Amino acid sequence: SQGSGPLNDWVQAHLRILAAEGIQVYCVTGPDKGAASVVENPTTAGGTVKSVFVPFCDDVATLLSAADLVVSRAGAGTIAELIRCATPAILVPYPHAADDHQRANAEFFERQGGGFVVDQSRLDRMQNEVLDTIFNDWLLRRFRANLERMDRENPLHLMLSDLEELARLSMPPPTSLERPASA
Repeated sequence: SQGSGPLNDWVQAHLRILAAEGIQVYCVTGPDKGAASVVENPTTAGGTVKSVFVPFCDDVATLLSAADLVVSRAGAGTIAELIRCATPAILVPYPHAADDHQRANAEFFERQGGGFVVDQSRLDRMQNEVLDTIFNDWLLRRFRANLERMDRENPLHLMLSDLEELARLSMPPPTSLERPASA
């Protein structure tokens, strides 16, 4: 929601390369990081690809569900949204996050098979990661299957089970009068 200067810069620097490959970009830049705009770039097939830049998106679920691949930071909310929408991602953890929690989030995501992690200091390698991943249908299907496995399908059931367990644990033990007689 805040955007990322280094990721925005990466997109701008690689926009023509991505467009030439037919890759459409939708970039949420973050507040105060540029006005909404649409850029048209030519593709190698002779057509054009539109790239959209917006400062904020209030319908992230629709955006992620439409994406083949996401390049993003690795906050907990982002990880949850990627899992829920089963959207593969290349995660670039914010290197100054408290307790390096974004790195831990991203490494968990990668270990579970939802995508890859690229260190911000290695953004020079990300073009290859993006191109190799987005055109690998087998890998994208595998990532999506792993993300679906990671998603807890019935959160209400899980919450009710947890609440029942907490209620059971908080009840006092039965007294000797309440215990059944041994046979």
